[in-house]
Order: sequence, then structure tokens, then C-alpha cells
Amino acid sequence: TGSLYHIIFNMLGLMWFGAPVEREIGSHEFLSLYLISGVAAGLFAMVLSIHVPVAIIGASGALFAVMIAFATLFPEAVIYAWFVPLRAPLAVLIFAAIAVIGTMTGFAYPDVLVNGYRHMAEGDDEKARAVFYRYLPMIRYESQEGISLSLRKEVLKRRGVLASAKVRHPGPEIDELTRQELYRTLEAMELD
Repeated sequence: TGSLYHIIFNMLGLMWFGAPVEREIGSHEFLSLYLISGVAAGLFAMVLSIHVPVAIIGASGALFAVMIAFATLFPEAVIYAWFVPLRAPLAVLIFAAIAVIGTMTGFAYPDVLVNGYRHMAEGDDEKARAVFYRYLPMIRYESQEGISLSLRKEVLKRRGVLASAKVRHPGPEIDELTRQELYRTLEAMELD
């Protein structure tokens, strides 16, 4: 299942990676790549989560196929991942490793990361670094092994993006003590 941010980032990824791939291979071939990859990813996800009663769409898998095509067609292209310039094949490999190891939900405040990226794109590395370091405590707090997804979903629920912070099995839920600590952290960082 995807949150609003998940859907937005899939659409942005499709725009960033899909447009050059479509120009290179043609519209019909691109549509075939996207649809076949999406159906295959959806079927694969359904098989892996046969006992989980949720709707599954293979859009993320389709996007990943588009990213692989991009890295194959444009191996010298540079992708900025977490403010670090990476060649396209390495960036896609890192994204794949993250996806295989766990869920890739990012940061519950993507607007902060967009702001940092905007400063970087404008050539103001100092401002980009200042934004990153200002929010680094929350980025680190959200990245706690085992409960990172629960923390992120709790923040997104608090921000009104998600209706529920429920995490599917086998993901652990956070307890009330952790929830209160999270809320205090948000308040201390003036993110509340």
C-alpha cells in the first residue's frame, strides 16, 4: 500500500527517469516496459504477501524497471541521492539494495529534503548543508532499526497524511513511551 508521499515520489520518479527513457526507446516500447513490469511486480508482490489482505499495485516495480532502463541507457548520468552525486547504475544499485533490505519510505518531511535540494541546485551548498544538519536529529531518530517504518508512519499520521500508523506484520508497532518520546522530539525541533 502506498501513502500519498509514496505515490508522489513514484510520479516524480516516473517523470525524471521515464521521460528520457521514453525519448530513447519510443512511446510504444516504453508503455510495454512499464505495463509488463508493473503487472509482473504486482503479481510477485501478491505471491509474497498472500496472507496480507491489502490491495497491491505494481507501480513501484514498474518505476524500478524504468530506473534500470535509465541506468542502462544513460550510464554516465549523475543522480543526486541524499545530496551525494552518483552515476546512474550505482544509484539504482543502491536503491535496489535498500528496497531488498527493507522498505524505502524516506523521511516523513520530504518538503525539508526538497528545500535542501533546491538550495543545492541553486549552487548554495552552505544553505543545503544547513537544512540537512538542522533536521539530521529527526532523520537519525526516524532511522532506528526495527521501528523506523512505525516512527515514520506515526509522524505522517500526525501530519494528517495517513489515517492510520498501522504497520503490517511482521513490522513492530511503537509503544506509548516511544510515541511520547517521538512527539517530544518533534516539539523540541519545532516540527510539530
